[in-house]
Amino acid sequence: MNNDPKHIRMKIGDAEFEADVPSDEVVQQMYDRFLAAIEKRAPEAASKKPPLSGDTKTTETPNGSEADGLVQRIFELRPDGFVALKMLPKGEQKEADAFLLILYGYRKLKGEETILGTHLLRAAEFSGLQAYRPAHALAVHERYVIRGGYKKGSTYALNNQGIVKAEEIAAKIFE
Repeated sequence: MNNDPKHIRMKIGDAEFEADVPSDEVVQQMYDRFLAAIEKRAPEAASKKPPLSGDTKTTETPNGSEADGLVQRIFELRPDGFVALKMLPKGEQKEADAFLLILYGYRKLKGEETILGTHLLRAAEFSGLQAYRPAHALAVHERYVIRGGYKKGSTYALNNQGIVKAEEIAAKIFE
């Protein structure tokens, strides 16, 4: 049995977990506490529960409660911090629409407006999309997305029109 300490380092969003520990059991305990701390920092929308009744119709109110209900039905905030789609959009531009929705999900569930391309790609994989470069899929919706950086440092964000477009796509998922 090897008693050398293990060095673990992980980054989720702007939170980092780094530790030198003697055993896997201690790593798991520390990591669980780290994830719990991240979950506490999540916006209020992440902790809201979906409606209990089978009725999915809601009345829109000025504070956007209809959109919040859709968010809970469409997105999953994973324990590792990634936002995944519970269901994929349909249609000719389903990949591009899915990437827009993922960007929207990060904004609504985590309050993150700018997403690293690597995180966007992982979220797409968790959602069931084929893994390839987000820039290619998002070229269809380039007028809705603000892209920055270069290669692995690329970042993506929705502009105001992109937010509206993502909400339209989300509303059509259940039609």
